[in-house]
Amino acid sequence: AGELRRKPAMARSKPAPGTAEYDALVAQRDPTLTDEVNDALRDLALRPSYWRTIKAEGDAANAASAEELRAAERQLDIPLIVLSALWAPIPGIPADEMRALNAAWRASHDELAALSPLGLRRDAPDGVGHMIQLQRPDIVIDAVREVIGSAAGQASVRPEPG
Repeated sequence: AGELRRKPAMARSKPAPGTAEYDALVAQRDPTLTDEVNDALRDLALRPSYWRTIKAEGDAANAASAEELRAAERQLDIPLIVLSALWAPIPGIPADEMRALNAAWRASHDELAALSPLGLRRDAPDGVGHMIQLQRPDIVIDAVREVIGSAAGQASVRPEPG
């Protein structure tokens, strides 16, 4: 949390590529993305407002109690597909903690999918991370089409075989 608090100031200092501050803000280029998308992600990571938003989002999520979250839940009667990707290893976090984080992540996605009798959770392929919509837009598009088709009565939402 302390490092996240420092990132807006780091971004305000406009660090040069190759410096520790720049590397702390900007992720390595993703070879699965276009140059334009990689450039846009770099530009975003160099904005102080981006880091303030990330921190505010985390603070809000941490402030919500489990009781508040449960009270806000409701059953749905709609098709629903929850796409899950594994968290990539995070420097400084031991492998056993990463496995526990990924298990909790998937369990929370199972809970989301269970909000509807027409819901399911689907794993993203290996190598696809949190930004599924950028890395593999085809997976997201297929899921959206499947949900729309199911809602229109043209098809049913079903888990992929395997």
